[in-house]
Amino acid sequence: MKVKNPYIFKLNGKLARIRFSEESNLTADDCLTRCLENLYK
Repeated sequence: MKVKNPYIFKLNGKLARIRFSEESNLTADDCLTRCLENLYK
């Protein structure tokens, strides 16, 4: 899979957008896990 923009991409036909906030105590792993969990609800 080639991804032009690593923060916005399609995964199994669903749009995935990844954003990070400096105000959050979450790690990048936490954010990615939440993103994937939301895709597969």
